[in-house]
Amino acid sequence: MSTPAISLPDLTPRLAPIRPINGFSEMQRLMHLRKWRQSVATRTPDEMTDDARRIYNASVRIPLPIEQQALTLLEHSAATGLTGTNSLMWLQGPPGAGKTDLAREIAAQYTDPISVGAPALPSSTNINYAHIPIAETAAQGDQLAGLAHAGCRWFGIDPGKTGSESTDILAQAMYNCRTQVLIIDDLHTASQGHAGVNALRVLLNKVPAHVILVSLSPDYVEKPSIAGALVHRIPSAQQILARTKKVKLGGSSHQSKATMRSAIIDALARFKLCAPCPQPGAIAEWFIENRHQDGLATLPLVFKGLRGIAARAVGSTETITLRDVLETEFE
Repeated sequence: MSTPAISLPDLTPRLAPIRPINGFSEMQRLMHLRKWRQSVATRTPDEMTDDARRIYNASVRIPLPIEQQALTLLEHSAATGLTGTNSLMWLQGPPGAGKTDLAREIAAQYTDPISVGAPALPSSTNINYAHIPIAETAAQGDQLAGLAHAGCRWFGIDPGKTGSESTDILAQAMYNCRTQVLIIDDLHTASQGHAGVNALRVLLNKVPAHVILVSLSPDYVEKPSIAGALVHRIPSAQQILARTKKVKLGGSSHQSKATMRSAIIDALARFKLCAPCPQPGAIAEWFIENRHQDGLATLPLVFKGLRGIAARAVGSTETITLRDVLETEFE
């Protein structure tokens, strides 16, 4: 019996009618790749080509232990409509903890099955918009006006002359494109001050979507930033904090040995290799013993290294051994 052909993901950016540039096209590429992984997740290695297995192993999503909690909070907040407005979630964690990746994944699960986005359909009004379920912007080390400005650029539209105008333009674009989740990354780099916090409050009140804030954890946040202002609970931040659910991601040293062992053994079982890992327990113990090393400080960094080993094993060893791990330089 012949095996059905598997289509590799088309990673070519697809631009939509409102001129989204790299921001939207990159998000769409990530979502297409995510959909493709889901379509082949139940395939056995002999049902896939080597190229397909390399792509899968290099990109396979390995859930963090906290992922279900974060998704449940997003779903609950969205369903209850905190204070009658859009819900807010704040992901905090050390560098390399997988905060942005987690934000994208729970946003995709929340908006699924329409998380990829699509070009507009013909309209009798001749005013067409793309469907963009998930939008993303990031602070760029300046006042919050730059955040709304960057959000407009992410959609591929011109920002306003002021932060207030850019906020209005961004909110309208999200409404037109039926955006359900907005991810605001690197909040710890946005300049602080009462005016900055008030600008964030206005932006959060105007955007017609659930918002996921992403920043370094309090130990890494200095006070002169928007994230710092929220951490130190200055008076002008109280309205934002009252409707915000926090999710804290920890480094490997904050994970219990049992949790870390289970996560690594689960990761080793997810790769498309012809032979199972012969030493999953020993590999997990090595990572636990060495988790204070910089390149192993968080589970996402461990997973990144394992993905690289698994991709290289396709067509050669077809498995992952403790020796492979010992010979790998984790960054």
